[in-house]
Amino acid sequence: MLTVIKVIFFFIAGVYLVSFMNDGGFALTSNNSTNSSDTEGLSDREVYSRSYDDNNDGVVSDAEYRRGELRRIEDEIEMIEEEADDAIEAQNRSIYYDVVSLSAGSARSAERRNDEYLTIHVDSDAESLINVTGWTVKSLVSGRGGKIGKGVATLDEDRPWYGEKDILLTAGDGAVITTGGAAGIRTSFLINSCMGYFDNDRFTPGISMSCPLLENEDLDRFGLAYDDFRREREYDECIEAIEDIGSCEIVRSPDRDLVDDCRDFIRDYSNYDGCVELHKNDEDFYGDEWRIFLNSTRNDLWREEREAIGLFDRDGKVVDVVRY
Repeated sequence: MLTVIKVIFFFIAGVYLVSFMNDGGFALTSNNSTNSSDTEGLSDREVYSRSYDDNNDGVVSDAEYRRGELRRIEDEIEMIEEEADDAIEAQNRSIYYDVVSLSAGSARSAERRNDEYLTIHVDSDAESLINVTGWTVKSLVSGRGGKIGKGVATLDEDRPWYGEKDILLTAGDGAVITTGGAAGIRTSFLINSCMGYFDNDRFTPGISMSCPLLENEDLDRFGLAYDDFRREREYDECIEAIEDIGSCEIVRSPDRDLVDDCRDFIRDYSNYDGCVELHKNDEDFYGDEWRIFLNSTRNDLWREEREAIGLFDRDGKVVDVVRY
């Protein structure tokens, strides 16, 4: 019903604007008053309006009056359009409206699809898990967009797609929705404390380069306790080598002078897979941010300006709209 009303209104408004812009659409009398039959709906010509006085000379000319009236009518049409949109949107709101918010991210400025992203955030008071797989983001202007697919909680570096499931967000969680993808990774994933081992150039925005340090591991259970070494020097060299390894630093070829057990430990665990094996059961292993990829082939999914992007749930209901 609201849509029909809106169409009728804009048809009438369009006809009215066209007739008003026509020189014969209204007449000014010699004393600068307007004929009431020709100016119904227009502001009183006898009242001085500063906003119409473009050159600030204290007099509103016929041309200034015409321009001022056009601006006023256009403003009223825009206001009614916004009110109609809000009313229609209210009828079509998702149960997650005001629970999940959408932000523009880099949508207006990125030039490459792998750098172009939106962000969503779940309110900290959300009461249940929210399944966003099957949700869509779409431009209300161009109609372009994409659908959120499945993802993995723990990314497997060799098999990124392995174990894909629906993406569930909980209170306080966020997600970066990238137009394209990440090199070598064509699935969405949840950030974890070992992600810094990946090449950070793959991701926009970047991912934290902070990983658990190998020197803080329980070395005794890997046969690297003091009494596991035949010589004191071997023990010192091993511990020093481990302490020299920085956060998220990959060491593929440890010093050959180290004892085999020490070299094996460094080679096996100074990488993403080794870090995951050591820390996947930690309480703080998982972060609160998903990286979601639409894997679009377009470089300009979102407009640089005058854009409105909607987030819609599985039923096509409006979750949020961001405008810029």
